[in-house]
Amino acid sequence: MDDKAVLSILGVFTGLTVGVGIWDTIRCRRKYDDKTIVMELMKLVNEGKDSGVTFKDFPYFLSEKIKILLTSAGYVHLKQHRLTEHTRNLSPISQSILLSGPAEFYQENLAKALAHYFESKLLVLDVNYFSSELQKKYEWPTKEPVSSTTAPLKCTNSFCFDENCFLDSLYKVLVFISESDSVILYIKDVEKIFLHSNRMYGLFQNLLKKLSGTVLVLGSRTYESEDKCTKVDKRLTMLFPYNIEIKLPEDKTHLKTWKDQLEEAVKKTQLEHNRNLITKVLAENNIECEDLNSIVHKDIMKLSDLIKEIAASAIFYQLMENKNPEYRNGKLIISAESLCHVLKVFQEGESKKDSKEPDNAYEKCIRQELIPAKEIKVTFSDIGALDIVKASLQEAVMLPLRRPDLFKANGVLKPCKGVLLFGPPGTGKTMLAKAIANEAGASFINVSSSTIQSVWDGQSEKNVRALFSLAAKVAPTIIFIDEVDSMLGQRSAMRRLQNEFMSRWDGLLSKPDDRIIVLGATNMPFDLDEAIIRRFQRR
Repeated sequence: MDDKAVLSILGVFTGLTVGVGIWDTIRCRRKYDDKTIVMELMKLVNEGKDSGVTFKDFPYFLSEKIKILLTSAGYVHLKQHRLTEHTRNLSPISQSILLSGPAEFYQENLAKALAHYFESKLLVLDVNYFSSELQKKYEWPTKEPVSSTTAPLKCTNSFCFDENCFLDSLYKVLVFISESDSVILYIKDVEKIFLHSNRMYGLFQNLLKKLSGTVLVLGSRTYESEDKCTKVDKRLTMLFPYNIEIKLPEDKTHLKTWKDQLEEAVKKTQLEHNRNLITKVLAENNIECEDLNSIVHKDIMKLSDLIKEIAASAIFYQLMENKNPEYRNGKLIISAESLCHVLKVFQEGESKKDSKEPDNAYEKCIRQELIPAKEIKVTFSDIGALDIVKASLQEAVMLPLRRPDLFKANGVLKPCKGVLLFGPPGTGKTMLAKAIANEAGASFINVSSSTIQSVWDGQSEKNVRALFSLAAKVAPTIIFIDEVDSMLGQRSAMRRLQNEFMSRWDGLLSKPDDRIIVLGATNMPFDLDEAIIRRFQRR
């Protein structure tokens, strides 16, 4: 886009700002910044007919409902704008629509297909990425967005431009395009952009109120495909009155195809992201790897995690192997072979350090009941009252797991290896146990009598041994036995299982360094064997 076109956009809108107040206009006093933002935004505008994505040949499963909702809104705002006076109170045909789904690239493809359908212009905007690119290209300093001190949301975004200048420039670009063509604005991750900055939220709300012409705004919101809590924040519905939720297909064949496509697309997107990350880190140090694409997917993923360390060692390796290093345009050229060589050295060291004995057949069965700490969503804040119980558990369970150094052998403090939770049904014992594991950062193995008991002679004892050996592998660990009375109660038929369990449990008492705690829950504590009750040191 040439300077004359940029100046024409700026000239038409002289004195016009999205913000409300003289101070915001003063903050936008640097016209060069304004001109630069307009120019960079115009570079992001593409012809919809050139996107290559259509509703007819959509690359993923697409329901007819989503298609008709999008095309209906698009027809009104992109082709027959005069009809808006008849649809202003119909939220499905609002000028700003939210697309919620399990994958961001799916929503972006919907925007591309819609732009192709109506032959509209398409502006795909990732605000955080746009800011970082401007900062890198023009060396603008990063600034923290202004946010009210009484605002309920903490501002976490940082941009290299003033928010008012940015949205003012965006408004001018949209209006300029809409004078001769229709345009779709697609904004990625709107929750992160607008709900984490009150200033950005308010300014964008003002933009939407002023916006007219053949413009349709689509916002993207992503969530985990298995997540059932997809409720949209009320503040977001003020910006995007209608939410189109992309749901999984009900047909099993379509569902399998959908999941396979998403999995493949996620891998492709992740691969591209990691390659860009590696290229960026290398470029920041005037290094270039021309054959980066020759590195396989698995190695690219690992390289991106350690690129700074690997790049430093790869330079050394490259210079040692090549006495006459190649330079091009002031950049040192290193080979993919150098990067992969250093990665291999790093991996060999990690494999020796992290090598663990594989699970046996019994441990594999028990592992199905294992929940890693990072996958537990329950916290103490989710459990009301029980303050005294929480305080006791902090001391008895969380302290030994978090600070094992305080319970070294021959020390004054001895770790608690057994805690019993008892009370009527429905009082939150299981939920409390999960919260403890989450707060302590411990693995959670949830077992019951059906998990351990077996009809085959000697099998139950082997399952007990597997339970404790697996717990040692994934320590710190909480072994949670729900309805412990059914497995360790006063029943002679289960005496061998109880003896094996107590034997393994006693082994924990002689090994204070093993961060394993047995947590039991029961509605009937008096049905427990007395020997078992003694081993629950805290009740």
